[in-house]
Amino acid sequence: MGGELLKLNIKVAKRTIQKYMQAARSKSPSGQSWSTFLQTHGKDIWAYDFVPVVTLFFQTLHAFVIVHHASRRVVHVGVTDHPTD
Repeated sequence: MGGELLKLNIKVAKRTIQKYMQAARSKSPSGQSWSTFLQTHGKDIWAYDFVPVVTLFFQTLHAFVIVHHASRRVVHVGVTDHPTD
């Protein structure tokens, strides 16, 4: 145990390392959880993405999609074959 200490030729018992590692471990955050955050703020969160879509004839189109998080509804879709125009 204690790889760095062994390199220095210092021998330490496994129990000693466990004792100090347990004290050094961080406690879980005291703030709200991710699910609580989503329940609280979900109505205000919107997701968007710009996605390339390949058609049946191997043409590439680009779709811009906006989704409302709370309702999981697609609010807007825009499609173009020239995204830089």
